[in-house]
Amino acid sequence: MKGKEIKLFDESELFGETIGLLSNLEESLDSLLDVFDDSRNEIRKRQALLPKEAKRLFQKGDHIAVMRLCYTHHGIYDGKGKVYEYNEGKVVHRSLESFASGDLLYLICDSAKFTPDEIIRRAKSRLGEENYHLLWNNCVNFATWCRSGVPRE
Repeated sequence: MKGKEIKLFDESELFGETIGLLSNLEESLDSLLDVFDDSRNEIRKRQALLPKEAKRLFQKGDHIAVMRLCYTHHGIYDGKGKVYEYNEGKVVHRSLESFASGDLLYLICDSAKFTPDEIIRRAKSRLGEENYHLLWNNCVNFATWCRSGVPRE
C-alpha cells in the first residue's frame, strides 16, 4: 500500500501543489496563532483598566489593547484620550471609549525605538490607510510598526 501512495505523490503534480499550499496555509495559521498567544501573554502581565483610569495612566505613544471574545485588538494611544487603530479595514483616530467598546484596556509592554512624538507622527502618517490584511497588515502589525518600525510577524 505504501508503494502505491508514494507513486500517487510522484505522478500527480496537482496533488503535490495542493499539499504544498495546504502546508503553507498551516504555517501561516500557526504564525497567526503565535501572535495572538504572545499578545495575550503580554496582556495578562498587566492590570485591566477602564477608559477613565486608562486616560490617567496611559502615556502618549503607548501600545494598548482590548481583549474581545475571540481576538485581541491593538492601537496606539495619543495621550489625549484617543487611539490610532485599524477599524473596519481602515486606520482611524477615535476616542478611547470607542476603542474599548465596553471592554477593559491593557498596556502592552513592548520596546519602542521611537520617541512618543515620533510614534504619533508615524500613526498619523497612516490615517485613512485601507490596506488591512488579517495575517500581514493587521492592528498588532500597525501598533508595533508605529513603535519599532518593524511590523510584528
